[in-house]
Amino acid sequence: MQLAEHDVLTGLNNRHRFEQDLEAFFHAAERTPSQLALLVFDLDEFKYVNDTYGHRAGDAVLNRIAVEIRMLIRGEDTLYRLGGDEFVVLMAHASEHEAAQLAERIVRRIAQAPQDLGEQTLRLTCSLGIAHFPTHAGNAQDLVAHADMAMYQAKHTGKNRWSVYRPDHDASRAMAVHLGWNDRIAHAARA
Repeated sequence: MQLAEHDVLTGLNNRHRFEQDLEAFFHAAERTPSQLALLVFDLDEFKYVNDTYGHRAGDAVLNRIAVEIRMLIRGEDTLYRLGGDEFVVLMAHASEHEAAQLAERIVRRIAQAPQDLGEQTLRLTCSLGIAHFPTHAGNAQDLVAHADMAMYQAKHTGKNRWSVYRPDHDASRAMAVHLGWNDRIAHAARA
């Protein structure tokens, strides 16, 4: 059971456990109104660490990041490693403001934590996205997608930052609207 729910490298909860916990939250939220903040982040340019210093060094970095972030989260929050350099924090009963405060601490801590890789010391950064229930999504799938989109919004605006999901910056929605117009135009041209 331990291996099925925990990441072998970091000892953090894994993707399987994250999906279970998220499902349990939404099941409970059907009976009792609640709030939930989801923070998704990954390390900027982490591929460079693996490619230049090797996977052993990359694994050491991931372990140090896990330790650093564990110290920042509240007792009722849960930190997960989904795979690669992607991490998630699930903040039950958290406001958007509380999520933003934690996001700022995470981004700052990662940027300030030196990563000793043999004879070289690096300072890594991360990009982090926040989505909040019920503000940004009404179900687990949308919440995850919106937090992920917010992370990519942070990357797109320069990395080493965090972003709260904004539907007006959602590229997937913009593409859906664009494709919808293509269909309307094609339909009008046939008429």
